[in-house]
Formats: sequence, structure tokens, C-alpha cells
Amino acid sequence: MDKLILERSFLIDCKNKIMQGQSIRSLAEEVHIDRKTLRKNILAILSDEEKEEFQRVLSNHFRKNRKSAKTIKKEQREENYKEAIEKLIQLGIRKEDIETIFENININQHTTMAKDTFAMKLVEIFDFVTERNDGMKPGDEGYITKQDVIQMILRDSRFMTNDVERKLKPMCEIFDNWSPNISKDQVNRYIVKYPRILKNSIKKLKMHLIIGDNFLVKVGNRYMSLSEYILTENPFLISENSQRFLEGVCNLRDAHMSGVIPAEELEKRIEPSDWAWQKYKLPEYTDDDSFRREIKDIINGIDKENERKKGEEI
Repeated sequence: MDKLILERSFLIDCKNKIMQGQSIRSLAEEVHIDRKTLRKNILAILSDEEKEEFQRVLSNHFRKNRKSAKTIKKEQREENYKEAIEKLIQLGIRKEDIETIFENININQHTTMAKDTFAMKLVEIFDFVTERNDGMKPGDEGYITKQDVIQMILRDSRFMTNDVERKLKPMCEIFDNWSPNISKDQVNRYIVKYPRILKNSIKKLKMHLIIGDNFLVKVGNRYMSLSEYILTENPFLISENSQRFLEGVCNLRDAHMSGVIPAEELEKRIEPSDWAWQKYKLPEYTDDDSFRREIKDIINGIDKENERKKGEEI
């Protein structure tokens, strides 16, 4: 910039405007000069007393214009909410549905969310469902519609609290790959019908399915593994205490003297008052392979003990 502009009259004019409330930044931008340079030159023409007053005004301007961390965070949350809502609308989700879901989850203290967190979580869930629909088209039996998702959340608001990357995707991967007899279409129908199944831990799910691999269930004229039965017919068995589940299915098998359990007995199973608690003691889960071996050893070990007792009776 031409040095003539920085003559005393110009600097005094700038100083007066700043004292009246204009920011030094805006003045510097008007004449295309660096803010620090302008400040330095103004201070150079002032008396000590004027410098003190000028510095005080500059400090007040700075505090007034500076955004607090709280304000910045609030603005960011509002921006996140706005972007999420725009994306939901682009996905075809109606504003009234978004509002209904938000009101519904905030009724329960365990699912209460800030509006930006809620909106971003909802986007994640619809993105997850889009992935689940990959390779399918609307009208296919396993296609999850937007209305399906809305009803899943309204039926069970805790569905919204599931972490997509750490919970929903890994659990669905287990459902998809546990048995070649269960298709992705079936899994999609399953999670739409029973969204509460996803509230169980991944560890508990694996434990019950591994136990279930050791038994057969008779459903009408059909036979399937207990794990397949859980994944297609009775997901509520996963919610049962793991020790009780192991003990219960083992006792039913013992009662029938075979590894085949009638489905209706699983449905109405009630714990007998004289159960020998922990006859089949649940091993600690560390990994799939170890747990699978220990479960098999426990079941086979009791079988051998029963055979030994029969031999002694003969």
C-alpha cells in the first residue's frame, strides 16, 4: 500500500473510528492493509495516555467479537442438525415423521437425545438400512422400507441407541453368516419384526447360538438346529439368562433322551422348582472356538456320565 495513506491524518481518522466502535479488522480490510501493521502505526502517533485508552477499546472489541467455546459448540451442533435434517428430507423422510420419532424417544429417559445427536443417529440408521437393501428392490420380501424403520423405532425407542458400526452391523453380519440355510432376506424380515433382538450384546448372541448348534428342534414336520430356530422363529430365547438357557435346553434334551427338542416345549418352557441348578455349568466366554469346545465337552461329558450310570444299573 502507498505509504502516503499511512500519514498522520489517516491514522488519526482510523483511531477515531475504532474509538467509536468500528473494528480494526474491518478498517484494515477496507484499505487492504495488515491489521497488525495498522495497529502498530496508530500506536506510534499516540501519547502514553492515548495508547492506554486505545488498547482498552481494542481489548473490549476483541472480547465482544470473540466467540466462546460454548458458543462455537452450540453453532456447530445447530449446523450438524440442519445438515442431518436436510439429508433426511432428501432421503424422503417427512418432517412430521422426524418430529414424531424425536418426541417418542424423548419420552423415555433412557433414550433421550439432543436434537442434533438424534438427527445424525437417524441418518446413520437410514444409511445402514440402505446397505441392508443392497441388491434388493422395493417390493422384494427382504426390502426394508422407510416406514419399516420408523415403526421399528416407534415400537422400541432403544433401537435408536444402538451404535451402527459397533453393534448393528456386527450383529447383522452374525445373522447373515451363521447358517447357510438363512438368507439375507430372512435376516432383514427378522430385524424388522423383532428390533428388540438388537438390544442384546454380541457376546450373549454368540453364546446362545453356539449352544444352539448342539441341539435340533422339531417344528411341525421340519427339523432345524436350535440356533437356526432362534434366528428364524424365536429370538426371545436370546434374552434369557445364558446359564438358564443352557440348563433349560439340556434338561429338555435329557427328558426326551435325544438331541431333538419339540418347539412347543421351548415355547412354554418353565423352570421346574427342583432344578439341579448348574448341573450344566456355563463356561466363561473368551472366544468363539474355545467356548464351542467347552460347550461340546460339557454336553458330551454329561452324556458319558449318564451312560456310565446306565451301565452300572445293568
